[in-house]
Amino acid sequence: MNAHADKMAFSLPNQKKLNDLELEIQRLEQERENIRNEAKSAFVQQVKSALESLGMSPEELAKALLKKHKVTKGDKAGTIAPKYRNPENHAETWTGRGKKPVWIEKRLGAGESLDSLAI
Repeated sequence: MNAHADKMAFSLPNQKKLNDLELEIQRLEQERENIRNEAKSAFVQQVKSALESLGMSPEELAKALLKKHKVTKGDKAGTIAPKYRNPENHAETWTGRGKKPVWIEKRLGAGESLDSLAI
């Protein structure tokens, strides 16, 4: 048998269809990327127009976007500091709010006090 005949013996029955599908996937991914880039460009133009109509500079917008959010007492976006830590796994903590984690339940069930797990 020659080299060409060996290749033919090992080709998949649907190899052409698979190759065609791969090419179609590549084409669609490129089309998706082009559409995303067009959408981004349109968005940037809208933002520029809005900034211009407000008399705001891109730098002012960037500063406003990067500004840290102040957490007020009633703000739910604030992070609650943990009050309890698993002595066997310091990555496991609990704030003392909500349902007790399994590791807390196990330790309490074993006779430990919640105070012994306090940070």
